Amino acid sequence: MSSFEDICGQDNIKTYLTKAISAGKLSHAYIFNGESGSGKGLLADAFAETLLCERVAKLVKSGNVADNDIKPCGKCHSCVQSEAGSNPDIIRIKCNEGARKSIGVDDIRENLINDIVIKPYEYDRKVYIVEDAQKLTAQAQNALLKTLEEPPEYAVIILLATNADILLDTIKSRCVVVDMEDVPGGTMKTYLYEHFPDKSDSEIEFAVTFADGKLGRAIDYLSNPDMEKLKDEVIDFVKKVPDMALYETMSYIKELDSHKVDRLEDYLDILQLWYRDVLMFKSTRDMNSLVFKSEITDISRQAQNASYEGLNKIIEGVEVIKLRLDANVNFDIAAELFLITIHEGVVNSLSEAHERD
Repeated sequence: MSSFEDICGQDNIKTYLTKAISAGKLSHAYIFNGESGSGKGLLADAFAETLLCERVAKLVKSGNVADNDIKPCGKCHSCVQSEAGSNPDIIRIKCNEGARKSIGVDDIRENLINDIVIKPYEYDRKVYIVEDAQKLTAQAQNALLKTLEEPPEYAVIILLATNADILLDTIKSRCVVVDMEDVPGGTMKTYLYEHFPDKSDSEIEFAVTFADGKLGRAIDYLSNPDMEKLKDEVIDFVKKVPDMALYETMSYIKELDSHKVDRLEDYLDILQLWYRDVLMFKSTRDMNSLVFKSEITDISRQAQNASYEGLNKIIEGVEVIKLRLDANVNFDIAAELFLITIHEGVVNSLSEAHERD
């Protein structure tokens, strides 16, 4: 059952939404903002199911409701439909063709603007969940403005965004922006040990570090057998970089198979963790603080030869390429620019160190 109680962490947000429902003071539009794996999808599902629960609706109408009563019953017709993904008054809008496809004005007009004027099919409300809202084109966002300004009383629109800063200011100003909270490391470890009893301490530790407060990412890492393979591929690449010529670094982009492209954010984050380790070891010489402790030989070698400036450029470059890809910049162009940054940060600083010697 999709319930606030089932969501690990996000306590402040759950309290805020629960109080809004019980007091009948809902906004017509929300932006749930957070990186992949932050739990915004689960939160939207729980919010939508709770809003449409027939038991909750009756309690709110009666005026005799406490905050801890605001949870889906799981038994009414609406809850059963919500759990089955067939509730006619929960409408989902998302990209269906390719990881980088935009959500265009026609998608928004057909699935939201033209539909929202129709009263709820079965229940008191209609909830629209727009996934990957950062992929809305400017035209689609502008088309949505009038609906956000004058929404029907029964409608609630939830935009799920990995980076709300990409959205137009006019959109953000008409929505309540809810920034997802990071799940504390201790809370995450407790959850993962409980749900993944077969995983080793080192696997749990890496999952927590890799997730960076996003529980969904930790769960995905431990659940997906391809993730260990992806991690090995990243390590293999970064070990080779110092000995590669620029043309060899550039040719690497052509070897990226669909597996890596589909999980590009994961690939980049693992790569970023590696170079953070190199920078950390260069600064402290403390291997206990490293994520990749078993790779200390290569990390030590790169830390000795790479410059602080070069390593910082690589780490910052990961964030730059993410923003470019969120903005639908061509993948090949963005990746090539990033690989040049890696080459300059590691290989060139290695050459400079040799020249100084």
